[in-house]
Amino acid sequence: MKDDVFTEVTSQGDRKRQDEAHIEIRVDNRSAMDDCLNSAVERVMEVALQRQLYGILVTRLAGGRFRVELNESVPYGYTEQRDERDLSS
Repeated sequence: MKDDVFTEVTSQGDRKRQDEAHIEIRVDNRSAMDDCLNSAVERVMEVALQRQLYGILVTRLAGGRFRVELNESVPYGYTEQRDERDLSS
């Protein structure tokens, strides 16, 4: 799989979030990052507009790794960002 391609993954978590799709992205350059994040947000936004329950959370997991998902902590109609990189090293 190319590094600049995003894949959709379905959460296997608790019942409350089990049916919520999220998209995980792994990229190796800025251009791919922008394109993949924009595409992922658009795809998750389609689901958000249908459900009208939660907003979109974009989480930076590590260098070049991101997750885009519907999240109950984000109000419907909003997109928020979170950085979960370990910067202590």
